Amino acid sequence: MSSSVINIDTSKILPKTVFTITATENGQTITCTFEIEVYGCKYGSFTRIQKDTSDDDFRLYLDSELLYNGTFSDKYFCLPRGTFRYASQSNKANYLIVTDEDGGRLHTNYFAAYSKFEGTFSNVLDAPIAISFPSVVSLLPNSYKTFLISTSGLVSSVKVEPGLLVDAMKYTVLINMPSIGTTTYTITASHGSQSTQKNFTVYCGSCPKDTTLVTAIPDNRYVLYSLPEVEGPITTDMAQSFCLTGSSFTLNYQSTKDTPLVLSKDGHVFYEYYPTTNDVSHADLRVEWRTPVAFTTPIPFFAGSPSKNWNQPNFDAKGWQQGSEGNWGASASAASSLFFRAPFTLDAEAGVTNVIVFLRGEGSVEVFINGVSFGLTILRTANSTSVVIPVSYAVPGNNVVGVRLARSVSSTIVFGMSVELNNAPFLRLKEGMASEIQAEPSKNHKPADAFGSDDIYSVYWETRSYPAELIFTFDAPQVVNKVRLMHGIFWRTFSLTLVGVSGSERVELAKWNKDAILEASIGFDSSTLSFVNNRPFPAYHFVVESSGTDGTQLTGIRMYHDAQFTCPKKWGYKNALEGTTFFKRCPLGYTGRRARSCVHQGMGAQWEDSKAQCFSTNPPKGSAYVDWEFTLTSVTRSVWEEKARDAFIAMLTENTYLRTGDVSFLYMDFVVDGERMLVKVFARCTVMSLMGRVIEYNLDDITPKFAELVAAKLGAGYGGSIDKVTLRPYVNWAMVIIVSVVVVVVAAAIGGYIYVRNKSGSVKSLHKRANNDETLLV
Repeated sequence: MSSSVINIDTSKILPKTVFTITATENGQTITCTFEIEVYGCKYGSFTRIQKDTSDDDFRLYLDSELLYNGTFSDKYFCLPRGTFRYASQSNKANYLIVTDEDGGRLHTNYFAAYSKFEGTFSNVLDAPIAISFPSVVSLLPNSYKTFLISTSGLVSSVKVEPGLLVDAMKYTVLINMPSIGTTTYTITASHGSQSTQKNFTVYCGSCPKDTTLVTAIPDNRYVLYSLPEVEGPITTDMAQSFCLTGSSFTLNYQSTKDTPLVLSKDGHVFYEYYPTTNDVSHADLRVEWRTPVAFTTPIPFFAGSPSKNWNQPNFDAKGWQQGSEGNWGASASAASSLFFRAPFTLDAEAGVTNVIVFLRGEGSVEVFINGVSFGLTILRTANSTSVVIPVSYAVPGNNVVGVRLARSVSSTIVFGMSVELNNAPFLRLKEGMASEIQAEPSKNHKPADAFGSDDIYSVYWETRSYPAELIFTFDAPQVVNKVRLMHGIFWRTFSLTLVGVSGSERVELAKWNKDAILEASIGFDSSTLSFVNNRPFPAYHFVVESSGTDGTQLTGIRMYHDAQFTCPKKWGYKNALEGTTFFKRCPLGYTGRRARSCVHQGMGAQWEDSKAQCFSTNPPKGSAYVDWEFTLTSVTRSVWEEKARDAFIAMLTENTYLRTGDVSFLYMDFVVDGERMLVKVFARCTVMSLMGRVIEYNLDDITPKFAELVAAKLGAGYGGSIDKVTLRPYVNWAMVIIVSVVVVVVAAAIGGYIYVRNKSGSVKSLHKRANNDETLLV
C-alpha cells in the first residue's frame, strides 16, 4: 500500500481474506475491516465486456436463458464457451468491445444513439476470425471519414495496407484527405497463426458502375447522421458522400436542434429532413425513390400539331413515334415543336410526396401533369433542370407528364427527360438565382446570403431602405407554400410579404411581421411558416417594409412545398385547397361562426363542417348573456397566454361590475396588421338577468377609454377597441311559442267566422230612426 492506494495482484488466486486498515491521528485510532477474494473462472478464463455508458440495462442471453440483466460500463463475466446474444437500449452512442481476460479481441461493434442495441458474440477461443466493413467507401474531396471494423473470433491485431490510421481500441479506420479517383486497401486481422483478409475501395468524387452517388449535407454541425446499411453505423456531423446500390436505404438522424439534413444526387436535392417539434431529437427514416421513366426509357413523342388532350392520362397515343434521349429519329428533325408523353402509375399507399421531372436539352419547354400546365422553362444543355411537382397534382393510378418543346436553332433534337417519385418529407427548392430591389443595396450582404447559410451573425441579406424586395427566381416554375427562416439577432419592427410573380402578374401569398415569425418557432432559432398555395411561380419576392430606420436582416431562408389537395365542389365552393376555411352564419338560435374547412384525407381532401364555434343565444333561466367583440393591438398569442389574458380580466373587474368567473373567451383570431399583431376576440359574460343591462352599460361606458385602460394594464404600446356589444336576455321560448300559437289560432278563427258570415249574406243591417231607435231591416 502506498499513497493511500491498495494494489491487488489478481494474477493469483486469493481465498476470501479479511483485511484491517488502522489509521491514527492526534491520538485517535480508527479501524476498518474489509474482505478481498480473487477467484478464477470455472470455465477457464473470464470474458470482459466494455461499453461507453453505465446507466443503461444490459441483458445477456445464452440461447433463451437470461444470464445477466443490469448496468455497467466495464465488467468481467465468467461464461461458458458458446455464442451469446446481447440487447440494450441507450440514448447515447456506444462502442461495444468484448475481450478475453488477456485482452484478445472477441467482438467489436458500434451502436448509434437511440438505435437498436443488440447482437451476438462468441467466446470460443479457436473460432475462425471474421471481419466486416463496407467494401466501398465514398468520400468528398478534402474530407475525411471513419468506419468500423466489426470483428468476431479471437483477434489480437488489425492492420490496413497501404497504411491508414487504425484505432487499436475501437477498431476504426480513418481515411483522411484522399486523392481524386479510387484506391483499394486490404485489412488483415490476425491472432497467432490465424488471420483473415478483406479489401475495400475508396472512391473520391465518383462511384462504381450501377451505383448512385449521394451527397448528404447538414445545414450546421448540430446534427449527427449515418447510413448504416451503406457504410456502417458510425455517425458524422459533416458533409459526406455515399455510393448506393438500389434506390432505398435507412437514414439515422440525431440532432439537438432543428437542423436540416439535405440529400442530393446528380446535382439535385431529392430528400430533406428536420424535426418539426422540439421533443423529437432522433429518427430512423426510410428513404425511397422510384424512376418510372429514365432518360433511356423509350416514350411516345409527336412532331407537329397533336390532337386535343394529348397531355391527358387517357389519351390514345396510337400513331405517335417512340424514342429516348439521343434517339428521336431523323424524321422529327424538321419540326419546330415536339410533344412528349411520359406515363407513370402511382400507388396511393406508397407514401409518395413528390413527382420530379428532370429535363435537359435545348429550347423552351412547357411541362404538364395530367393536362395541367406547370409553366415554361428554358433548357440549357450544360445542366439538367428539375421541376418538382407536389403529389397533389397526381392521382392514384395512371398519370402522365407531358412536355411541349419549342426547339432552338440546333439541327438535331437535343432533349431528354426522366420522371422520379420520392417520399421526401421536405424538399428544398433551391435551383435558381437571388436578386434584390432596394434603393441602397448593401455592399457586404448580398441577396444570395439570405438563402445559403444559417449563420445569423455574419452571413445575411440586409436592407436599410424601405420598401425593399428580396427576390428568388427559379430555373423552372415551382410551387412554394412553406418558408423556413432563421431569426435575426438584430431584428426590429418590420413586415414581410411574400409575393408570387409571373411576368407582370403579382399575387400576394402571405403576410408576416417580426412577431408572427417569432411566434411560429418551436423553440429553436428558426420558424417554419406555412400558407395556402398550389400554383407554380417562376419567382418569389420577399417584400420588406418598416416604419423604423434600423436595418432588417434575412438569412437561412429555405423554400418548400407541401402537397395541398383540392376539395370537391360543395356548398358553392370550388377549387378550394386544403388548409382553406370559410366562415358562415350559425343556425337560428345560435351566434358565432360556422367553419367549413378543406382538410387532408388520404391522398386527397374533403370538407369538414364544424359548429364548434356556434353558441346558443338563449341563456339559462335567471341569467343573461352579454356578448361582445373587441380587438387588442400588439398582442401575440404568447403575450395573451402569459400575461394579457389575466391582466385583461383584472382590468374588467376593476372597471365594471363583472367578476372573474363571469367572463369567458369563446374564440379569437390573431391577425397580422402591418408591423403589429392584432387579436380579435369574441367574449361572453354570463350574469344574473338583472345585471345584464348594467354590464351592457358598463361596457358602453368604457368603450371610449378602452385603449387607455388596456395600455394602463398591459403596458405602453398596447391598445384596443370594443367593436360590438349585444345583450341576450333569457327568453321562455316554450311560452312564446304557446302564446303565438294561441294568438294565431284565435285570429284565424275570428277571421274565418267573419269570412263565412260575409260570404253567406246572413249579416243584417241596423237602420237608425229619427228617435234614435234601431230597426232591423229585413
